[in-house]
Amino acid sequence: HRGQEAASWAQVHQKLQDFSCGTQVELERERAQLLVRATMAEEQLSELQEYVDQHLGRYKQEILRLRKLMGTQDAGGVGTTPPIKQRHPRT
Repeated sequence: HRGQEAASWAQVHQKLQDFSCGTQVELERERAQLLVRATMAEEQLSELQEYVDQHLGRYKQEILRLRKLMGTQDAGGVGTTPPIKQRHPRT
């Protein structure tokens, strides 16, 4: 009777060990895939940040250039925006 019990426990132990090993392999595979995805996402984020920084700099320069251009055309009102000319229908 004890021999059967020991064999049964050995079988349970073996099944647990197999399950643990299988689960570990599966989790390690998933971890590797997630690391690859995280690395790719970090690289993409870095590229996008560089793109945004580069274009924001250009946009800021263009805004300053346009403001300066408006300032030279509007000699009468320093720091003000030029009035909007309204169209009057022809009669």
